[in-house]
Amino acid sequence: MSSEEGLSYAGARATLLELVAQLLIQEIDNESRDALRHPDIVSVLDKLEPGVKDYLGDGDWTEQQWDECAADFCGLFLSNKNTAPFASAWYGEEASVVGAAQSELVDAWCGLLGISISGGPWGNVPKDHIAVLVGLMAHALHVPGPEGEALAQDILERGLDPWVDKFTKAVLGATDNPLYRSIVRLLSLSLKNEEPV
Repeated sequence: MSSEEGLSYAGARATLLELVAQLLIQEIDNESRDALRHPDIVSVLDKLEPGVKDYLGDGDWTEQQWDECAADFCGLFLSNKNTAPFASAWYGEEASVVGAAQSELVDAWCGLLGISISGGPWGNVPKDHIAVLVGLMAHALHVPGPEGEALAQDILERGLDPWVDKFTKAVLGATDNPLYRSIVRLLSLSLKNEEPV
C-alpha cells in the first residue's frame, strides 16, 4: 500500500469511527439518518446486520419510528447498566479506579492531540464514555504519519480493548434493533482495523 493509499484508508477509518461515536452518544436525528442512508454506508451496515436498509427506509420517518428509535437508544445506552457505554462499568469493584485512570489517559491523549473534550459533540459525558474514546481514536487517525497511527493504537489498547468486546456482545444480546446491532458490529471491526465486508 502506498503512503497516499494509507492516508486515505486511515481517513476513511477515522470517518467511520466518528460516525459510530456520534451514534453511541446521541439519538439518531435527520442528519445522521440521512448519512446512514448513503449507499456506501447502508450497504456495509446491511451486510453486517441484514434489515438495516429496510429499517432506515428512504422516506420521512413517522413519529412512531422516531419514538421507537429513541427508546432503543435510551434503553441501550442511558438506562441499561448491562449495556453501559462506559469503560468503568465493565470492571466491577475496580470501576472507580478504572474511571480515574481513564480520565488521566483521556487528558493526556487530548493534550497530545491539542483538543479539549469539554463541550462540543461530547458535552459533559464522563471521559470513559465509549464515544469519547472512539472519537479520540478517530482524531488520532487524522494525524498524518506514524505518530497518528501510534496514538490511535495506544487509545485502542489502553482505552478500548480491555472492555469493548464485552460491551459489543452485551448490546447484541440486548436488542433486535438492526441499526444499533450493525453499529456495534461496525465498531468492533473498525477498532480491529478489519474491513467491514
